Amino acid sequence: MVIGSPDAVLFDIRKIYGCMDPAALNYNPSATHSDGSCVYPIYGCMDPAALNYNPSATHSDGSCVYPIYGCMDPAALNYNPSATHSDGSCVYPPPPPPTANFTGHWWNGLTGTNEQHWYLTQSGSNITGSHTSKDLFGTIFNFTIVSCTVSATNPLSATGTKQYTNGEITSANFSMNEAKSNLYYNNQTYTRI
Repeated sequence: MVIGSPDAVLFDIRKIYGCMDPAALNYNPSATHSDGSCVYPIYGCMDPAALNYNPSATHSDGSCVYPIYGCMDPAALNYNPSATHSDGSCVYPPPPPPTANFTGHWWNGLTGTNEQHWYLTQSGSNITGSHTSKDLFGTIFNFTIVSCTVSATNPLSATGTKQYTNGEITSANFSMNEAKSNLYYNNQTYTRI
């Protein structure tokens, strides 16, 4: 057959370039020749608020992981083992109150006139003991503690009563410094000896 003759059939031999892979995002079913332009989906987390956000992802795969805010300190009362980010909300138990031991021989540091001694024994929250003192005339006074209890709210203080040898009962209130080195009674300081 001769081209240009009335019996000639013309074929369109133009090439159509494009992506020929049906799995690609830009698949072109009309393409006759691959041009290397296929773009494939990138699966991942597409939420910018997620910890594992993938800015290159084109398709969400449901893998987004979000921050869990809470207290991350195991020593806190409200510790959240699932927390991934601290929110500053940790609440701690109050420190235990200072404990005192009133047991001992306590002396006011004076000799002779106004010399005073406490002999105390603490068992749990109860205090027992006795006291000796001298007045300006050298008279010795003795009394014993009838009942005395360490305060539940402030273990560095104790309140109770004492009884003189003549039977008179009066209050007996003690306190102790934080270092537990001094005992205070009736505005006097006693040191453990």
